[in-house]
Amino acid sequence: MPSKNISIDLDVYLLLRSQKKGGESFSMVIKRLIPEPFDFKKWIEEMDADPLSDKTIASIEQVMDHRRRPRKIPKGPIAVLKRLRRCWVSDANVLPGLPL
Repeated sequence: MPSKNISIDLDVYLLLRSQKKGGESFSMVIKRLIPEPFDFKKWIEEMDADPLSDKTIASIEQVMDHRRRPRKIPKGPIAVLKRLRRCWVSDANVLPGLPL
């Protein structure tokens, strides 16, 4: 099989070497650690050929409906401090140095 020489930083080489198992070559390690790209077209074709049942779709929708929606997280240092204060201020736990 044809090969190609590449240059990598020493720290990357050491990390890669630490992942070797038994008699693996570096190519084998890279192939094991880097997943194949997901083939969306093939997945869509497979789903069209064997679609999910109505019961399965209803179950998925029920789980999705019960998931907690992510909250908008404030940005900036003042907003972060205000958020911390709201999260940590209680009778037993007050962050020192934050005005109440």
